[in-house]
Amino acid sequence: MSNNGGPAFPAEWTNTGDQNRTAPNGVVVPPGETVQLHGMSLRDWFAGQAMQGLIADTEFPLDHDGLAKAAYDIADAMLEARKQSR
Repeated sequence: MSNNGGPAFPAEWTNTGDQNRTAPNGVVVPPGETVQLHGMSLRDWFAGQAMQGLIADTEFPLDHDGLAKAAYDIADAMLEARKQSR
């Protein structure tokens, strides 16, 4: 899927110290510099939310691979609906 919805939780991280520090994304940042953190994609976020709903049904008949595919199918449908509503 080429449309992953973009970042779900974009943020900035600034090194406020006086030495190089490693940002949460693993990049070494000099003092006073800021980096952009993109986090997971909106598609991954939607799939995780869908998966929680699917496994809440104790009689859901899928194995792990089937569950993962179903969650991403739902996420893709959510992204498509989001695109259509704009």
